[in-house]
Amino acid sequence: MIRRTATAIGLAVLLAACGSTNSTPTTPAPTSRDTSTATPGDDWPAYMGDAARSGAGPATPQAGGGAHRTWTAQVDGDVYAEPLVANGEVIAATEHDTVYALDPATGAVRWRTHLGEPVPLSQLQCGDIDPNGITATPVVDTAAGTVDVVAMLENPVRHELYALRLGDGTVAWHRGVDGAGADPHVHQQRSALSLAGGRIDIAYGGFTGDCGAYTGLVVSLKSDGSGDLATLHAIQARRAGIWAPPGPVVAADGSIWVATGNASPTAQSNGFYGGNQVLRLDSTAAHTLDAWAPQNWAQLNQSDTDLGSMSPALLPDGLVFATGKEGPGYLLRQAHLGGIGGEAFWGDTCPRGGAYGGAAVDGDTVYVPCVSGGLAALRIDTNTPAFSVQWRAAGAPGGTAASTPIVAYGLVWTVAAQRGARWSGTLLGLDPATGAVRAGIPLGAVPHFPSPAAAGGSLFVAGLGTVYAVSVR
Repeated sequence: MIRRTATAIGLAVLLAACGSTNSTPTTPAPTSRDTSTATPGDDWPAYMGDAARSGAGPATPQAGGGAHRTWTAQVDGDVYAEPLVANGEVIAATEHDTVYALDPATGAVRWRTHLGEPVPLSQLQCGDIDPNGITATPVVDTAAGTVDVVAMLENPVRHELYALRLGDGTVAWHRGVDGAGADPHVHQQRSALSLAGGRIDIAYGGFTGDCGAYTGLVVSLKSDGSGDLATLHAIQARRAGIWAPPGPVVAADGSIWVATGNASPTAQSNGFYGGNQVLRLDSTAAHTLDAWAPQNWAQLNQSDTDLGSMSPALLPDGLVFATGKEGPGYLLRQAHLGGIGGEAFWGDTCPRGGAYGGAAVDGDTVYVPCVSGGLAALRIDTNTPAFSVQWRAAGAPGGTAASTPIVAYGLVWTVAAQRGARWSGTLLGLDPATGAVRAGIPLGAVPHFPSPAAAGGSLFVAGLGTVYAVSVR
């Protein structure tokens, strides 16, 4: 069922973008893909709300001072995936390979489907999740009436894509989705699934510890599960994982955007060997159309300072925002990324520790989740182009690490996490103009990089063995 493997452009295109006379292979332009997986009303069908990962939620009701926790639902495992909302249900997926549909008003279980047995950490070379089941955020196919979810299963170890009917959780279809040449023992499926234009995109990286001969992958297939898989390897060398929680970002023209982590050279490497890139793929994820890397890509590779800790953010007027573990933020031009060092602008964004997750985009403002210093609001000047930091919000006392934000109910929402024996989270609602805290709701134990979902006047946040619901009314 494997159709082909297409290798990312790497050195050839990067040098060509910098003015090299090296020729590059001709690749097809992206075809239009409908990126609006969201539907009018109370749905939140994808990570950050849509395939473009905008983080744009409902504007009403306006949040006031009465935001409060309404319920906490206990589930059978830790929830790393962002909760989704569709068909009048909150969809939550656990590391025990179980998918739940919860009542949004009470948290009561409407249905639950156990897909199989997860993979114990003892069966893997490295990692920090135990067991490994459903880690990535699923995606809702509103047209088909299904939720699509990738489960890591044992005996044998593999990644399986399931389409579950929203009405009752029964399996409509399923199939294996390990990419061409990929060893499922060393490939982690951490990034959220994307659905647009009748195709599902699934990204893979490595486990914490970078063990084994993994390579960053994007696997794409038709949304009904039929046909062959298209598998794109980020580089021909090792690593360059694609693991940021938002996963592949789909633009209005159908192109797919990802960022990669650190790479390792091989004996055949000569010059640029990949890693720490922003890649623009065609609409089938079978070809890489363009790429960019910072000037210090080699140092980032050596120090495991992944650019790929954040997914790219698509901005108005043909710009892209990128940042990662190092801290500087970059503005790129969507039409021509510029190769190595070809950014249109760069500036300080997140001091001491960089950023992880995704950035919410609201007009000319981008909200970036910094590890140290909390959320940063950047004002984008699209004419120059350039950006400036408008404010930083340190967040809850003792907890400055911000998570992927969204904009909903008149506020910017992020989970501020405080490290202890386990991460403890506080859901913060910040004034979008000043960063002042307008709402602060203690949650409890949360995983790395939680992001809230917004629908029906409520917010839903993943927890360790729990799902939290907060009402803004």
